[in-house]
Amino acid sequence: MITISYVFTKEDYLNYSYYVGWGQPGVKFNMIKTRVLSFILLLFLLINLDKKWNLDWRYIGAFISLLALFYILPLFLVRYSLQKQVNKLSQNHMNEGMFTECTITFSEIGLLVKNDLGELNRKWKGVVKKSETKDYFFLFISSVQAVVIPKRVFKTKEEIEEFKKLLLKYLSFDAEIATHLKD
Repeated sequence: MITISYVFTKEDYLNYSYYVGWGQPGVKFNMIKTRVLSFILLLFLLINLDKKWNLDWRYIGAFISLLALFYILPLFLVRYSLQKQVNKLSQNHMNEGMFTECTITFSEIGLLVKNDLGELNRKWKGVVKKSETKDYFFLFISSVQAVVIPKRVFKTKEEIEEFKKLLLKYLSFDAEIATHLKD
């Protein structure tokens, strides 16, 4: 059994949101591919319209610039956009309970998450996916909802390895490999 306690911060929520919306395997590539292909398609349509209507190239240049601005630039602003959303969310008094101290106990039965608002008791088979980044473990209980475990709660690398062994022992094979599969 392993028990950890920590305060879930706005930075933790930002990093989790970034991972879910952008950092998971395949997500970034698919988002970029969709944006770039859409840009190329609109560019192709514009060139074909120019052949038909003989448009002034100044307008075409302005239109291409606007397309690039609206289709490509947002890809570079993902984290900034998420930061604004997290700040707005954290300022709403209805969300105050999100950023409190929590205690998570991992046992052979599953995990028990406790904070000031209540408890979440989840059996291991209720964890549908495990993901790990440089700074976090994410134990997904649905496609978008996860128990976020910052690695900073572990004092040593040995504690992290012990935690990984516990996850390997109790998580289903499907949860272990789900990160590597396309959704």
